[in-house]
Amino acid sequence: MPRYKRLWELRKKFGLTLEDFMELGEGQNWKCKICGEKHVAAVEGVRHSPRLQIDHNHKSNKIRGLLCRRCNVVLGQVNDDIGLLAKMVTYLVKSGKG
Repeated sequence: MPRYKRLWELRKKFGLTLEDFMELGEGQNWKCKICGEKHVAAVEGVRHSPRLQIDHNHKSNKIRGLLCRRCNVVLGQVNDDIGLLAKMVTYLVKSGKG
């Protein structure tokens, strides 16, 4: 995504400035808050490079942190349902994958 579009998205969707985003990223050492993998800043506009995404509560719009795409997609796919995530963990453990 081009830099200007990313900056617009930060402001419009999340009410963040570039400085706010950078502060979030630096506070997490540019690592995903779930898996801990290190990623480049999302505002760099580098194509095909991993970037951190803003994770937020869809009801309150409160920002929870920065996540890699994989972790963010997983939470979105289960609609932040802790019970469903627990069932998935149980399934993996029982099937010998955990």
